[in-house]
Amino acid sequence: MPPMRVKVPTDSLAQAMGLNQNQGMKRARAIGIVGLTLLAAWSLAALAAPSASASVRLEIDPSGSEVGFLLDTTFHTVEGRTKAVTGCVTSDGGDIFADGRVTVEIEAAKLETGNGSRDKKMRETCLETGKHPKIIFSSTAKPAIVSSSKDQAGGYKEVKATVPGDLTIHGVKRAVSLPVEARHEATGWVITGKIPVKLSDYAIPDPSIFFNKVKDEVTVTFSVRVK
Repeated sequence: MPPMRVKVPTDSLAQAMGLNQNQGMKRARAIGIVGLTLLAAWSLAALAAPSASASVRLEIDPSGSEVGFLLDTTFHTVEGRTKAVTGCVTSDGGDIFADGRVTVEIEAAKLETGNGSRDKKMRETCLETGKHPKIIFSSTAKPAIVSSSKDQAGGYKEVKATVPGDLTIHGVKRAVSLPVEARHEATGWVITGKIPVKLSDYAIPDPSIFFNKVKDEVTVTFSVRVK
């Protein structure tokens, strides 16, 4: 007996194929909607995320900066100064008074007192600048604000603070708390202050000559412009 053959009507087959196509189109549309939703959500998240540009880095401007010292002797006060100052103030969050970090470097050999022979002794015998060319201050914690005033926009205008850090002179590092006063200007900040430093704390030889005795405590002064 010949094998049986089942004939499927053409219109029924077409109808079945059309149904599969409609289902595919519906699935494609559903996938597209999900994709657009995910893309929109990702875009919103990217906009809401903190921007890396919020960080701040302000460089010391040597032309508008100066570091100096006042040293009392039996007969007079010696004043030294230099503009050979570099460094920066940085903040990851954009507020230098909230999480600021400070680094300042001074070229010790550029300190001048106005007396050539005295400067030579200071550099070669006292500071030994050949061995220790830099005087360095590096903050070790965020500033502690003592007082402040703000402008109409709510930004800081003037700030008094203390900055904990390490001061390295003559190769000796000591922890200090640096008092500063900061004043905002159009192009940045002017930061001033002073701190007492003992020569003996930094193993600096006594520069006294005969009857002209030098006091152990020196006042270090600074005025730096950062922008």
